[in-house]
Amino acid sequence: MGGTNLIDYAQFIGKDIPEKYAEMFDHFGIEISIVMRKPKSHYSKAPGVIWEILNTFDGGTFFQGQGYWRGVQEPVIYIMISTKGLVKNVIEKLTGLLRNGQIKLKQQEMYVKINGSTFVGSLVPKEMTRTFPDNMEFDDDLEIITANQSRVDENHKLIFGRVELERGRRLISDAESSNDDKKIIIASDKAQNHFIESYNIFSDLEEELLKKPETLSNKRDLLKCYSNVLDPKTRQFMKDDEIKYACQELVSLLPLNQKSEYQNQLNKHAEARIRGNRINILMGMEYEIVSKQDLYDDGVFAFKQIISFLNPEHKNTPYLDKDPIKDLKTIIRLTKKIGLKSDLSQDLEKEIQSLREWFPHYEEDIESLIRLF
Repeated sequence: MGGTNLIDYAQFIGKDIPEKYAEMFDHFGIEISIVMRKPKSHYSKAPGVIWEILNTFDGGTFFQGQGYWRGVQEPVIYIMISTKGLVKNVIEKLTGLLRNGQIKLKQQEMYVKINGSTFVGSLVPKEMTRTFPDNMEFDDDLEIITANQSRVDENHKLIFGRVELERGRRLISDAESSNDDKKIIIASDKAQNHFIESYNIFSDLEEELLKKPETLSNKRDLLKCYSNVLDPKTRQFMKDDEIKYACQELVSLLPLNQKSEYQNQLNKHAEARIRGNRINILMGMEYEIVSKQDLYDDGVFAFKQIISFLNPEHKNTPYLDKDPIKDLKTIIRLTKKIGLKSDLSQDLEKEIQSLREWFPHYEEDIESLIRLF
């Protein structure tokens, strides 16, 4: 598969690609081994790294395995991807993902095969790898990663709607990275079709759920539906009265600043993401539905939900494909955007300190939160 010309593309990982190869178009069979280790007592960042790789290449296959490297046997997730494109684009994208993964996973080296050729090595300076912890434990989340149980039993239309949204976003993102105005215009037009399809799926789902019995699982899926259909990319197709109704339902189904009824239906991280994402939406209603203070308090509440969920004593599995640190940053930015004079850093001081104590090896991530205040 693309390897008949015997070009060793793996040799270009982390290096400048010779001009004679850079603009070649080829097919690529990529295999990546993600070692399932994490700093002791920390939550695993491997799930997020795995989903980022798969999403960036628009899909692939992954499965559990066992690796043996330099005298150590350890569990791994093995990823297999088939793709095609310009050598420069594919190799640079892969290099970035491997470098990012090595830093997040605190690994001394990364492993990848491209069309049968192998790269094993470090993509970050020795000064950085020397700081990585020696005391790493095996991750026990392999079965959950394989099953992706964060979305077990939810309505399938939620998945299809999100997929269409993501396809549209990725088209635009890939085009913008090229800095080619013509490509951006073409990609935007194509992306619009995905956004329309996403809106139609969520609209159909809303109609379907409203006709069903008011069970807790149906209410949860309706909550997810409104949260997704109000994404800026789909909201453009809604009338003002439809947007207002959906916003009201978002608050009705998930009341502000208080425990919800979905504790056995949604984990705290997933619920907090909905609370965080709706801040922008409700601000856009110019506080017709909720007050600034209520929305601010709900932002603080959402932040504390994620912190509680990350507490090592609770032995929870973080929301698989979503980095909790990234979500905490989003909540901080949006809560500050509300514009109250409250001291957000003081309101969240205790939670930030808990993160420092629980996850010392993620100190840089935690400091990036503090810089947002």
